[in-house]
Amino acid sequence: MTIASNVSTILATFNPDIAQLDLAVKSILNQRFDGELDLVIVDDSSDDRLDRYLATLASGKVRLLRGPRRGLGAAKSVGYGAAKFDLIAHMDADDFSQPLRFVHQIGAIRAGVDICGTNTAYFGDRRGGQTFIENDRAIKFSIPFGTFLSHPSVMVNRARLRDDGFYEPLDVCEDYEIWSRLALKGYIFCNLRQRLLKYRVHEGQATATRQTRIEQVASNIRLDYVRSAGFGERFWQFFLAHNLASWELLSLDEVVEFWDIARVEGRRWGAHPQDVLRIFYSIFGRNPALSLRLLAKTLLMPRFDNLRLDLEIQLKSKFSIARKLK
Repeated sequence: MTIASNVSTILATFNPDIAQLDLAVKSILNQRFDGELDLVIVDDSSDDRLDRYLATLASGKVRLLRGPRRGLGAAKSVGYGAAKFDLIAHMDADDFSQPLRFVHQIGAIRAGVDICGTNTAYFGDRRGGQTFIENDRAIKFSIPFGTFLSHPSVMVNRARLRDDGFYEPLDVCEDYEIWSRLALKGYIFCNLRQRLLKYRVHEGQATATRQTRIEQVASNIRLDYVRSAGFGERFWQFFLAHNLASWELLSLDEVVEFWDIARVEGRRWGAHPQDVLRIFYSIFGRNPALSLRLLAKTLLMPRFDNLRLDLEIQLKSKFSIARKLK
């Protein structure tokens, strides 16, 4: 089946900063791809600021829908159901998509991927970026550790997902829940190596203001996934004993034990040791419990298709930990 290049973009929002929203919207309108564009903004706000803003755009490619006022997950499902096209790109109101984002993601979906994310660059209150695991099996292995897809960078193929693409009406972690659910159903994931989304970091984000609630919900999702996804006995038993709201509560001995279990289990799932290192850097990189001896175990196991990435992860990990150990 030939996949058309037409793309619907879903942008769910609540009381957005209009200047930031304008940057996000125009980054979608300026995508350089060969196809039609449909931008659906689902607004959960209670005022008419977005109506006034959209009147200034004068673009027939942008539609405004009123949200159900039941959280961003429910708002995203409204957009998913209203989208004109089966290729659906996600977007947040405070981020920025690079001009060739859709071109690269359409190519991946035509190659058989169902859910395609990208690496991201930070802007706003933080610099740097997120370097994600790329292949399907390694992404599915990584899900118990957290969300290793940047939600606003994702494009999905609705023709394949059908009703599975709708979100649960959660107040937090709606993205973590849907990726876990789709992974269990066997859909194909990937992350593109290019940094095709600029992700804004600021104090008002849910990850900064609702951390306790996020950790509780994520803990339940994580345990349900490990129970259902076919992980080995040692891995399952560790999660059963240590399904913590915060990874930082693990002791040094527990982290070392976890590393050994995860490296063996990752190999069984098809995750390269460098992928496991990337996961551990993400969740323990600011904790001296991830010691230099763990990193040393990966030095002689490079992934030869991307030595630059391996070196980047090694150096980032070592510098972060060295600062903690001083």
